[in-house]
Amino acid sequence: MTFPDLYQDPVVFGANALTKLLIDHQIKLDEIARIYVGTKSAIDNSNPISSFLLKLMEHKFGENTLSKCDAVDFVFACIGGVDAIQNCIDFIHLDPTTKSNCCHN
Repeated sequence: MTFPDLYQDPVVFGANALTKLLIDHQIKLDEIARIYVGTKSAIDNSNPISSFLLKLMEHKFGENTLSKCDAVDFVFACIGGVDAIQNCIDFIHLDPTTKSNCCHN
């Protein structure tokens, strides 16, 4: 757990973690089928954090590279992260050729 600076929020934390994951493991965005976020934080009451992450990753790595990617937030304190991870694991078990990324903040 951390406290954000004035210019940071849960989207910044997620974007930093996701960018590091993609770069460190040389993951191509067009191979990612899901970006699921487990959180107890929200930016606003209309858009999930995952939708912001999707847009930021496409801005950094190329437009429409995540056009086939599903983006969902699981909002319910710590269980949101557990649910997001379990859902992604089940998804990969159904089709081991897919990639799924989960963030928890």
